[in-house]
Amino acid sequence: MNNCGAQSKEYLDLIRQCILIGYPAISCGDVAACSWFDFGYAEAIELTKKVNTKDELFFPSIYYVVGFKDSHLNLILHDQSDFFFWQGWRAKLVNGDMVVNEISDEWPVRLPPLGACCVSCDGVKPLQYISNGVARFVDVRDHLDSWVEKMIDFASFRKGSLNKFCPLPSVCNFRLSDGSIEKYTMLSKKIYEEGNNKSTDIIFRPELNEINKGVYWLNIPDFMPGCEGDAEWGVFLDQAKGLESVDVLVLDTRGNQGGSSFYGVELLEAIYGKDYIEWLANSDCKKSYAAWKISPLIFKYIEQVSCCIESAENCPKEFREWINKLKENFTWAWNSGLEWLVEWGREREKLISNPKMLPKVILITRSDCRSACLDFVDIVLQLPGVIHVGQATGADTVYTEQVIVNIENVAELCIPIKMWRNRPRESNQAYIPHVKYEGDINNTAVLRDWILSDVI
Repeated sequence: MNNCGAQSKEYLDLIRQCILIGYPAISCGDVAACSWFDFGYAEAIELTKKVNTKDELFFPSIYYVVGFKDSHLNLILHDQSDFFFWQGWRAKLVNGDMVVNEISDEWPVRLPPLGACCVSCDGVKPLQYISNGVARFVDVRDHLDSWVEKMIDFASFRKGSLNKFCPLPSVCNFRLSDGSIEKYTMLSKKIYEEGNNKSTDIIFRPELNEINKGVYWLNIPDFMPGCEGDAEWGVFLDQAKGLESVDVLVLDTRGNQGGSSFYGVELLEAIYGKDYIEWLANSDCKKSYAAWKISPLIFKYIEQVSCCIESAENCPKEFREWINKLKENFTWAWNSGLEWLVEWGREREKLISNPKMLPKVILITRSDCRSACLDFVDIVLQLPGVIHVGQATGADTVYTEQVIVNIENVAELCIPIKMWRNRPRESNQAYIPHVKYEGDINNTAVLRDWILSDVI
């Protein structure tokens, strides 16, 4: 094994050790996770033998981490300056078919026309080609509706150094508008900016606007605003508390990939009242509970979360109290030599007071809604008469609350350290909207008009 291959294996071994120490799925005997812990490691070791350059060092580790099928367990590389390969076309899914919706104006070889349907790549159905190849370095949960939204660009697009481990296809067959099948030889060109970035007019800050008489649109793009977005969150929360005479609430979570569920609860309490939202949030809590894996990583978790909220004046009060209490409990558990710290759910009590209002609710989700965004959806979908529109959400496992392990300032390993038991939402279960939106989910103006005309 060359020097790069040996270094790649060192990183792999370090990541495996961190997973062994902190990841609850291994300690609790999760069959799938424990199987992959050893089997996936053996496969990743074989990949280290193909590593020849520094750009490739972490791909065996990425392969290993992705194989656990857990969106909270991931490896993030600091250096994103790598080039990309593109084959000159892009597609979208239409009624289960991969249909070309973009082609380059200038390309050295013949490209399929707009509207052509890709039927195979190197003799394999296109989505299966992605699933068998590049998905193993990105996301292998191909049972999720959101997986297609996430992976479809990989039919013709690839990070440069990753192309060695899962190359782009050489030949693809397309069905044309007249029903004939045409073979196209693919040519990959090197580009230096991520060509699959999608244009969007989504507002990535908390904002509340009345878009029609009695119809209020709330942009909720994040549940961990930190210091930078703290003031905006405070203004947003005050606006939500002051809502009156509301006929329709549009809760727009596009772009929200989580943070702390305390923020989502705080927002809903501002709108509906604390008693009512606590009553909803504690549904089925009598059966469910959480357990924290006690390891040196738990104190790093407390340090990281405390740093995020330290100077955030508008951080939810309950969040601060919870962190402080958790620190005390972690210290007690560690000093007592415990392996697990159990956090019991609260029993759903009798509803003390009625909600401040009960308007019609339109919930918008995109395929990247996960983690605390899903916790928010858990509660919102219990509201009476809610209509869920947009795309199917992402999904997470029952292992949550990430701690970040820095790997020599070149990568970060995110490890979940908390495990849910009897959570109403099952592991890797997505929410499917009542009304699926077939248009461009990133085009707010068109989406808004559709909601006003067809949904409300």
